[in-house]
Amino acid sequence: MVPAAAVVLIYTVVMAGGTLTIPLYVLWASEFGFGPVTTTLVFIAYVIGVVGTLLVAGSLSDAIGRRPVLALALALTALSTLGLALVNGLTVLLISRVLSGAATGLITATATSSIAELVPGRKAAAVLATAANVGGLSLGTIAAGLLAQFVRAPTRTVFWCYMVVCAVACIAWLTVPETSDRRTRWQPHIRRPALPPGPSAARSFLASGVLVAASSGVNGFFSSLAPAFLRDDLGVSNLAVLGVGVGALFISALLAQIIAPPTILR
Repeated sequence: MVPAAAVVLIYTVVMAGGTLTIPLYVLWASEFGFGPVTTTLVFIAYVIGVVGTLLVAGSLSDAIGRRPVLALALALTALSTLGLALVNGLTVLLISRVLSGAATGLITATATSSIAELVPGRKAAAVLATAANVGGLSLGTIAAGLLAQFVRAPTRTVFWCYMVVCAVACIAWLTVPETSDRRTRWQPHIRRPALPPGPSAARSFLASGVLVAASSGVNGFFSSLAPAFLRDDLGVSNLAVLGVGVGALFISALLAQIIAPPTILR
């Protein structure tokens, strides 16, 4: 397998694991007896894993290399998937989602850097990284919804099937070369965000930060509550429709980033 394609595959698989749960929340809610507030808390657990890992270990691959961190992200993904396949209550669900978020945090920075180092051309590398990131999010919820609609015990079967996909990603990892020659002793510490120098740059940074936070909040709110809204308020019981409904959000985000004129994205 071409090394860049292998990294894209791994990136896509790990990102898909972050959204597999979205169409299944309505089933867990019925099984464990929780409502929209608890569903939102489970989603927040994933966000905590993502943000916490980015702040503490976002530069881990710069110290120990890309391949070990890619392997760690796959291992955390498999562990969280195993927990979700065997989940028997809210506690295990929360822990599994934090682990999934940690895998996402690790893969985001590492795979993006690895693709940039393997693919000639900055624009091509950016498109591939974006497609793997957002495309993986959309594939996860759509595939989970479609599979859950037509199999028995969907809250188990979806994750066992995904474990097979993770195994394929692990095989692809064997073909990934190390692209970082930096080797330093990594010391965990919280990276404190800082404003760029200069008032103009600081204003642009703050404005961009507010827009990113707002859009991420909308995405999170929609992803966590849309399935319950479709089922309880609109009477949609088809899990495939729930998955595709949320997946359409991520597909539109992907298309906007790839197709939009560069002047709009500046």
